[in-house]
Amino acid sequence: MTASLSKAFTSPLVGQAATGVAVALAVALAVVSARDARREAELRGQLASLTEASARASQTWRAELAGCHTEAARRSPAEGAITRVIQPGEDMATRLASQGPAGIDVCARMEAADAAVMVSLGNR
Repeated sequence: MTASLSKAFTSPLVGQAATGVAVALAVALAVVSARDARREAELRGQLASLTEASARASQTWRAELAGCHTEAARRSPAEGAITRVIQPGEDMATRLASQGPAGIDVCARMEAADAAVMVSLGNR
């Protein structure tokens, strides 16, 4: 039995077939490697553009949120539906509550959007 296996593995025909299979596998590996490298480059480009778009969107949301806070802080008592005197120690939520539902709704939506952007970026 060992002799027949030895004869089969030392046959020139088996050697040529093994060489052919090895060359075919090497070519397949080269093709797959090139395709994967190209796909990786495409994905890296997409990731870079998405990261840039996310940064721009985050800056836009932050600017709109800052404008919202500025607008809420700047409103005169005559503009708000509910007005009262704000003491210096009260926080932003109390000031927004004194401005009526419109200011609260706008700022709440802005803060929720800002939080959603930060969570999507992985910054909690």
